[in-house]
Amino acid sequence: MIATAPGALELRRLQTLTEIGVEHNSTIIAMLPVELLHAASRLAGQQDKTAD
Repeated sequence: MIATAPGALELRRLQTLTEIGVEHNSTIIAMLPVELLHAASRLAGQQDKTAD
């Protein structure tokens, strides 16, 4: 089922991190892909300064 939806694997990963954090009462630091930040800035209409 995960293979049929493009974002399903990422959602499952985030759900797993949430469950681990609650279960062990801990803080989790998750890496965020730089490409995602660039895409978000383009969607917001800001200029991508690192693309030069």
